Amino acid sequence: MADDCIFCKIIEKKIPSKTLYEDETTVSFLDAFPASKGHCLVIPRKHYPTILDIPENELKEVIRI
Repeated sequence: MADDCIFCKIIEKKIPSKTLYEDETTVSFLDAFPASKGHCLVIPRKHYPTILDIPENELKEVIRI
């Protein structure tokens, strides 16, 4: 977890969020500033600087390919 990452803080429950779903690899929650009604984010529990940094085998678990 990165100390300055807002997503890590949400996962650690240091920042409140409206969690929709969570399991051992993924957390989904409503966006604080939604673009539309129901706008949510799905993120991996492990910290990565960008989506391109997520190893392919872990990305498949997160997006359930």
